Amino acid sequence: MPHIAVEGCCHGDLDKIYATLEHAIEQKQLKDQQELALKSVESDDDFLNALEEYKKPSIDLLLVCGDFECIRHADDLNSMSVPDKYKEWKDFHKYFPQSQLRKEGEETKVAPMPTLFIGGNHEASLYLMSLPFGGFVTDKIYFMGNCGFVQFKKKFSNGRMTSMRIGGWSGIYKDNDFWKDSARFLLPKQEKGLAQEEDTNLGTTLFDEQHVPFSENAKRSVYHVRFFEFWKIMNMKLCLKAKEESQPLDIFLSHDWPTGVTRHGDLTNIRRFKDHVMKEIEESDHKLGNPWGEKLLTELEPKFWFAAHMHCKFSSVVTHTETVSQSSTLKKNTKFLALDKCLPKRDFLQMVDMDHYIEYANHDELLENEKEGEYYFDLDWLAITKLFHAYRYEISKLLKQPNIQKIQRNADQLDKNFNYSQIVEHVNSTPLPFIKSRMYPLFTLEEIEKEKNWILERSKTYDDGKFANLRIPIPTSYSLGALNGNVNERLPLQMNPQTVELLDFLGLNE
Repeated sequence: MPHIAVEGCCHGDLDKIYATLEHAIEQKQLKDQQELALKSVESDDDFLNALEEYKKPSIDLLLVCGDFECIRHADDLNSMSVPDKYKEWKDFHKYFPQSQLRKEGEETKVAPMPTLFIGGNHEASLYLMSLPFGGFVTDKIYFMGNCGFVQFKKKFSNGRMTSMRIGGWSGIYKDNDFWKDSARFLLPKQEKGLAQEEDTNLGTTLFDEQHVPFSENAKRSVYHVRFFEFWKIMNMKLCLKAKEESQPLDIFLSHDWPTGVTRHGDLTNIRRFKDHVMKEIEESDHKLGNPWGEKLLTELEPKFWFAAHMHCKFSSVVTHTETVSQSSTLKKNTKFLALDKCLPKRDFLQMVDMDHYIEYANHDELLENEKEGEYYFDLDWLAITKLFHAYRYEISKLLKQPNIQKIQRNADQLDKNFNYSQIVEHVNSTPLPFIKSRMYPLFTLEEIEKEKNWILERSKTYDDGKFANLRIPIPTSYSLGALNGNVNERLPLQMNPQTVELLDFLGLNE
């Protein structure tokens, strides 16, 4: 049955993380066999039969909550926002087929299990910024993009099949950058004639993020989450709540914590080992982290939310209460867990048995051979991505409206007489297919369904069925993405071939 493992901050230590998981699996196997022996004390035959039927435990999927550091070469290393003394090659290059860092005769390693990760604030941004919608960084290791949702599907030996819906938001929150345009969604090369807005806080511009090598300031701003991405993710709420049979959100990943989660758990561990974090929690009245993450947690109601960043373990349970009728309410829980970084005697890994938390799919011939598990595009998210990218200029312009930002920044302090109708009228006056009488860019379900139908039809014929069944295709080779010594010339950031192909599949190439 499905077991996942969750890692806090990776910091490039893939060998140690995989070795720790292998050791944990061996220990669990030994413990299971000891229990079988105790249960079979009356008969050796019973013990041997039980051993024969016993299935070795395994981890079906590893989730990494940021600071992955997928460094292919020196240009990747130099695109990280860390002091020089912390710039290390670490392990990723051992898993990257085109790496020139391996010793002669050394074979390329392959991840022992499917690995899914989001970005943090210490990343090889040259690589990850070329995959804004996600993609494989090497065999079996998938990056979720700046924000995104995927399906992980697997068939088990007993014939049961499962599909986990997983969402994620890469980066960390910084208020001043949150409201600004970014190369995270306004891609280089394809964007022409866009006014460059001066970043008064960091001194960077959108141009700075779109061109490499990144300036020192752009190395930081590219990992700051944005308002545009928040509303893109919020559109998933429409799909999650559309029908009773809609697939729920099983897991959401973020690097920093949603604000407010510290109100719902035991702070003893933080108080004992992270005094400066405890001080920040108390001084901010539990406002540590990303306030927009808290809004997503409340609206999307994932079963699990995993995070990292603060380098300490903390767990809590956030309860969501929905009024069903005048006399009844429905309660759902989100289990929040933050983990440490990969160091000895630190809580950096957690194994989770998902058997009681996810739904099993009906028989599906498409999964006959997927005993290891495969990544699939989330159809709802693909439709939302298509809409947001097609209307990115209009949405960006709309979200810059001063009144909209005023409401969002100061929702709790606004005067009750604030004139919301002017904003609603402005949104309604746009040519975009938004839900009317709303102040923000929520597309209609009808528009999302129309795009979903288009995508499904497109998948049947595109490139001889390469995207059939929405299985995410594994590249035959990986982009090296080196700057080839052009460190003094600012050139547009090149999109990864996987990004170019996905845009083409969605009919968005320009």
